[in-house]
Amino acid sequence: MAYELLSYHPPPAHLYRHDLESFFWVLAWFCAVFNPDLHTVGFIPGWHQNRLQDIGTEKAKFLDSEKEVERVCANTHATYRPFITSWIRYLGIILSDAKDASSTERTNTQRYYALLDAPEDNAPMRSSVVANARRKLLRAREELRDLVTYDAFMQVFTEVPVREL
Repeated sequence: MAYELLSYHPPPAHLYRHDLESFFWVLAWFCAVFNPDLHTVGFIPGWHQNRLQDIGTEKAKFLDSEKEVERVCANTHATYRPFITSWIRYLGIILSDAKDASSTERTNTQRYYALLDAPEDNAPMRSSVVANARRKLLRAREELRDLVTYDAFMQVFTEVPVREL
């Protein structure tokens, strides 16, 4: 499940980018814990918890820290190690950027609506401030929309990693 849907209460509206991110998490999990020799699948303890927000916190660490990726993927089978160092790394960067952009968009949304709800004490100044807040909000939404796309994901998958012998 997408980080953003796990981390906020109430969760934001479900968007296509959340579906792409969910695919990333399944891919990361599979590459990290599948053993093709034994045909077994393990689990990642931090992603297997009761509280959704705790899972969101663990996934945020995975997106933001190369050390956390290495820790989670420490026992990755050699067959899947190249996928961790390519697909998972590059998609993780895209999703980390989206996580940051989502936070900016959320802040700008709150600021904009707070300004709309504020009393109109200085109409000319208020109008300018509200217009600026609206521009920032629209820019933040556009940036977020353009980060996690089908094309961005497919670009990462254009190269199939090869295991070194």
